[in-house]
Amino acid sequence: MSSYLFKPVEIRSEKGHRQATWLELFMDLAFVISIAALTTMLVNNLTPRGLILYTSLFLAVYWVWNQLTWYASLFDNGDVFFRIMYMGAILAVLILAASIGQLAQGKTTPFIVSYVLLQAVLSAGWIRVYINNHEFNSFSLRYILGQVIGSVVWLVSLGFPIPQQYYVWAFAIVIHIAAPYFAWKTKIHIPIHLSHIIERYCLFTIIVLGETLVAVAVGVGSTPGSEVFLTTIFGYMIAASIWWTYFNWDFESPRNFKSVFKVFVFGYGHFVIFLTIAAFGAGLETVIHSAGHGGHLTLMGRLLLGFSPSIYLVSISVMNRISWDMPFDKKMFARLSVAMLSLAFALLANHTSPVVYTGGIALLMICLVSYEQICCST
Repeated sequence: MSSYLFKPVEIRSEKGHRQATWLELFMDLAFVISIAALTTMLVNNLTPRGLILYTSLFLAVYWVWNQLTWYASLFDNGDVFFRIMYMGAILAVLILAASIGQLAQGKTTPFIVSYVLLQAVLSAGWIRVYINNHEFNSFSLRYILGQVIGSVVWLVSLGFPIPQQYYVWAFAIVIHIAAPYFAWKTKIHIPIHLSHIIERYCLFTIIVLGETLVAVAVGVGSTPGSEVFLTTIFGYMIAASIWWTYFNWDFESPRNFKSVFKVFVFGYGHFVIFLTIAAFGAGLETVIHSAGHGGHLTLMGRLLLGFSPSIYLVSISVMNRISWDMPFDKKMFARLSVAMLSLAFALLANHTSPVVYTGGIALLMICLVSYEQICCST
């Protein structure tokens, strides 16, 4: 019985096939709700301040997912303690998601408390590693310190008014983000199950793309051939092109992270990728709404719809170039070129209708996908 409740805490081998566990997929469902709550918050507050708040909160939510994912990849032993720890984290994520809608009303305490609870759950996991696996004492201690100190700063922020409170949050997140980098700088070998990590990030990519499909599902219910319908179809083409460009490389080919820097470029770089994909979903929802109410594009809607795919293409190109040592080949040049053209179109299309604007971005993305398939396929 004791071996079932508390199995040895040993780091998982990087060899052999390993897929996402049912518990990890269950956890992802909670983050689906969190991303949806963030998207709703942005759509209802399309201002520069709203975009800054959205970006900051998205970073906080992504960071929790990122840390839970890496901890499970390294130390998931499937015992009762681990399952209860993860179940507790899932509940805290749901509380976090519920609290996001209250932030616009100035109610920040539920968000702070839920975030500190998540850090406490992670700290419990790392404390267990520290106690049971002395080889990783220095490694786990740095994680613990980062989570504890960051959590204290989160709690201290309760004593500050808004917007000063947000600045304290930013400081706390910086502490959380810095701790893993210093932990991984310890002089011990940390095995990475590469295929499992890649699968987890790919699954989260599907999650954020799902927010775009929600907007598409609403738009396609309009009259076929109407401006709303056509805008929605063009938006779906952009989303499909984003999926195509992300998954259009050989995930099965053997690749290894050659340095701590490359590991962190991959992990931290995905924040920008996830953020821009989710922001595109919010932009598409806004543009579809504009098409159904007079055909006038809002500035923020236009920027989200046009800038997000562009920044996504630049981010994934830079990340793949640094993390995987991919050559600056025809495919990467094409992606950066389309990114620049999309940015230019977004800046110049001040008085363009939603359907023409969305169609223009869609045309550029489809041309990119077609070029990759015709000229760059191996």
